[in-house]
Order: sequence, then C-alpha cells, then structure tokens
Amino acid sequence: MRTKALLIAVSVALCSNLLAITPSAALAASLNECTTYIYAPPTLPAPRVFVPPAGAVDFRLDVNIARVHDCPLPPYPVLAVKFHKAGESDDAAWHNATVTEQLEQLDKEVGLESGAGLIAQIPVASTDPTGTWTYVATLTRNGEVLDTKTRTFPVEAGPKAALTVTPKDVQLMRGGEASAQVAAKLENVDNVTDAHVENTASSATKTLSTTIGSDGYLRDKVTFGEDSTTGIWKLKITVKRYDKLFTFSTDFTVSTAKKLSSKITISGASEVEKGDTTRLSGRVTRGGNPWTGKTVYIYFRQKGTKSWKLVGKTTSSAISGRYARTVTPKRDGYWCAKVFADSTTFGALSKYKFVDVL
Repeated sequence: MRTKALLIAVSVALCSNLLAITPSAALAASLNECTTYIYAPPTLPAPRVFVPPAGAVDFRLDVNIARVHDCPLPPYPVLAVKFHKAGESDDAAWHNATVTEQLEQLDKEVGLESGAGLIAQIPVASTDPTGTWTYVATLTRNGEVLDTKTRTFPVEAGPKAALTVTPKDVQLMRGGEASAQVAAKLENVDNVTDAHVENTASSATKTLSTTIGSDGYLRDKVTFGEDSTTGIWKLKITVKRYDKLFTFSTDFTVSTAKKLSSKITISGASEVEKGDTTRLSGRVTRGGNPWTGKTVYIYFRQKGTKSWKLVGKTTSSAISGRYARTVTPKRDGYWCAKVFADSTTFGALSKYKFVDVL
C-alpha cells in the first residue's frame, strides 16, 4: 500500500550576522556563529492523516533548510523528531520518527547553497488510535540544542467497508440466468472510483455502479449467463479518501447448478358413488424441500386400457408445496399426478391411485 503523505512545512534557517558580533566575540564564536531555528505553521495543510484500513501510512514532515553562505559548515545541524500518539501521557516513552536524510548527506549529494529539505516520517498504523497526536522537532549541532518546537496534528478514522454478495454461491441455470445482489456499507470515504466483480482465474469482469446511496450503501445486481466462467470470483470496491485510494474485496463462487430430483404424492378416496366428486391431493418437493408454485397435471386411465388422459391441472401452494384437485370419476380406473422438469429439477410422477366407482 502506498504511504499516506501529509506535508507540514517546517523550516530551518541557518543564517549569520543576525546579531552584531564584536571582534572579541567573534574570536570566541564557534557553534553559535549562526542563529538556527525551526518554525512550523499552526494548522495542518491537506491531505489529512487518518488510520488506514490495513498496514500503515506516514505522517510526513518536510523540513525546509535555508543557508546563508557564510554560515560555517560543518558541523551540521541534526534534526530529530519524536511523537506521542493520542491518549499517551506526557511522561510516556516517546516514539521516534524516521528522518530519511540529514543535512550532511544532502550537502554531499546536491549541496546546500540554494536550500534543501529534510523529511521525517511518522507512521500511523491500522491499529493506532484516532485523536490528537503530538510531535516534537529538535535541531542540534554538536550536541547543543539549537531549537525545539512542539506541534499537534489530528488523526482521523480511515475508510471502512463491509462487503456482501448474496448468494455466496451463484448457481448457473441451464437455458437461463443467475444473479447475485452485491452491497457495500461504506464509511469515511469521499467517493467510489471503481466497483466490479472479476474471476480470479481469467480476465472475466463485470462492471458495477459506483453510486453511494444516502444510507451509505453501494448496491447493485450482477447477472451471470449459463456460459459464464465458473470458479472463485471477487467483488472489488476501490474508494478514495483525500488523495489516497484503497481497495476492499470479498470472494464468492460461481458454479454450475446440479439438477435436483423431485417427488410428488397423491391421495384420495378409494371408492366413490357414481356422479359424486372426490378430492385428490398431495405434495410436491424437490431436493427434499417444497416445490412451490409448480403446475401439477392430473391424469386418468380407465381400468382395462393402456392410454392416459389429461383431466386437469392445479398449482402447488406457495408455502408447503401441497396441491389439491376435485374430480368426478365416471368409471373405475387409475389416477396419477405429474410435474414436468425444468432447467434445475427433474420431473416426477406419482404412484397410481385406484378409484372404484360404485
């Protein structure tokens, strides 16, 4: 992850002749021939520092150095920066920031005649507290403290995202489509720069909406055809916070649906007076669960014949999968119920129910 950069202008000016030095004083002057000081602005410029969702970002102090030509170097001033995190007491042990390069190295590399800059980095990790942090910048020369400044800076809560895909296992249907609902609860983000799903083993991707609703959720629907790539897919949401991007992801699977078996039962009176009605009923299941809203066909075969005749049809209930149909038997014979297969489930035929017409 890229580090979080926060620029705070801190200048160190090395200048001579700010105080009148008499000849006798000049003979004794050594380290104090230059008046050197640190200054920092009272407020922090953007971008701000925040606790990242993972890893660490750096709070960066840019220390600008100005040098007057007659300021004798070496010895070189040395910058040190220490800091306290939010909630740490004044007498707690200080954390040391990393000063990436000192004046001596810069002088050897690029020279200091036209000025130079030092950088101190204060890491902010995902487990660190939000609130007001404090840093102390100190400039020394040959062990003598030339100047020290204490400043505070705020550390905010960083981006958060809770991603869901429903269902987690998308079943591809033969001759049809399968879909999944995706959602992301987002906090402390400026906007979403990218949202998509991708297959981890191929280049297959599907673009999603990047709009955040008033409730803080990004929602969309992704559809898969029967020829879609199966395997592990990822939902990826990239968000922006100030000048930094962070990507959140979660896995889900796309697989070919296995066709389920079904079962249908039938029951009713075994005898009925000629001209009276009787009620045939039963239950339809698939994969052991109610097959709701399924069309059930009722057939009759007269005793002593081989052909079946469609008598009527009904629909299984939306909750239990049960069905019922009232019929008027005219002759002795066999009754049965049947459901036809679809892209996910095999069809089924009930046992025969013999009804004797008296």
